[in-house]
Amino acid sequence: MKQRVEHALRRLAAQELPASASAERPRPRPWDQPEDPSAALRGTVSAASNQPTAGVRRRRMLVAAGLTVAAVAGSVVGLNWFFASTGAPIATAAALRFRPLSPPVGSADVLTALADRAARQPAPGGNGGFLYLARDDAEFNTAQDTSARSLGSGLVKYRQETWLAPDGSGRFLRVEQENPHAGAKNPLTMDGPLPGRFGTAEVRQPTPEALRAWMLSQGSDRGTAGWFEKATAWNRLADPQAVAAYLRILAAQPGITVEGSTTDRAGRPAIAVSTVAADPGGWFPEQRRYLLLDPDTGLLLGAESMALTADAEAIGDLVTAPAVIGYTIWRRTAHVPTTAARP
Repeated sequence: MKQRVEHALRRLAAQELPASASAERPRPRPWDQPEDPSAALRGTVSAASNQPTAGVRRRRMLVAAGLTVAAVAGSVVGLNWFFASTGAPIATAAALRFRPLSPPVGSADVLTALADRAARQPAPGGNGGFLYLARDDAEFNTAQDTSARSLGSGLVKYRQETWLAPDGSGRFLRVEQENPHAGAKNPLTMDGPLPGRFGTAEVRQPTPEALRAWMLSQGSDRGTAGWFEKATAWNRLADPQAVAAYLRILAAQPGITVEGSTTDRAGRPAIAVSTVAADPGGWFPEQRRYLLLDPDTGLLLGAESMALTADAEAIGDLVTAPAVIGYTIWRRTAHVPTTAARP
């Protein structure tokens, strides 16, 4: 079985990967034609009515529709739109495209093989007492003015940098890069010191075995989806040995799908695994979470969240689904001497 997994990963690394729309590409417009019209299927937007029916007002409205769906390389890709209350469409990031592994391999085998590769990687380079981490985040948000008029909905994009010392102290910097809300003029910046308790238990684990035991002690009250969320919460996952421990824990979890190969939003080849997530009472009650891993090193490249349903009444805007509602791109990790230095 191990040879079969390695063979599949080697084939993956050598094959031409399906292109995904990166965050830097121009956003699609509703009047644009697909690059391959013969492969496109025209869809219609279906939305539940929010009007009272038989004297009973519906409490929630779930919208689940794709505006345009194209079949690409054996997968289905949706070009999704958020509809503001004004009726104007607001594009989000395009969904990633996947190519299934050939031959098919189970999630436990894939994640274990990638964990083995991560364990063989060197520690982050550089010199100094601070572990520097840079990543790009995109989060769905919606805004209203003081008159409850919509200022728009969409993905707000950030650049996040962290300088982390062994005792959990350091610096956190988050700068808003792009905000789709009307009237958003001044980029939001968060910059300040980290208290010594930040990540202390996580970063002080002396060995990979101790770190794995600490991870398991944290558990997850949300099942497999909760373990997926840890990827963006634990800064120590910048370290290859920590990634190896994390992936071995993930390999034992149920309900994980191997989506196949893709290209992440930074243009890097990746293997994607996913699981379903529930958020009852939230804006997006049903979701699918993705992790993107380097097929050669096993290290984390990105994470994505896809809404499968949307509560339009709670959001205040109509949202087509499936729709990308957030992602993280890990950019750089290295050791630096001060909280002002960058690699």
